[in-house]
Amino acid sequence: MNFWKRLFVKSNINDPYIGLNEIEKKSIEDFSKLPPDLRIRRVLQITASHSNIDFALFQYALCHDPDHNVQFAALKRVVAFSEDPKLLPILISIKQSNQANNYEPYLSMAIARIGG
Repeated sequence: MNFWKRLFVKSNINDPYIGLNEIEKKSIEDFSKLPPDLRIRRVLQITASHSNIDFALFQYALCHDPDHNVQFAALKRVVAFSEDPKLLPILISIKQSNQANNYEPYLSMAIARIGG
């Protein structure tokens, strides 16, 4: 992916439903109702599939899941979506937020893994 396209793609780290279709929204709603251990397991599954619907779910787990272990599971597996142009801007937005320390050391490692 072109560097400039990756740099200027808008991310939706503040609202998990911006720009999603109904299938993606339903997937996130179902995911959010699962207990944390099953959400972690689901993150492991979606990083193996790499589909657009799964990226929306992955992004939700990364940015909005209330359990830090689920977020860490997503951060540890960012390489699965490293070709997606939305990923790096999302990680950079998290890094620049006042919550960045909650994601360390996995956030810095994730950014380094995808070449950011």
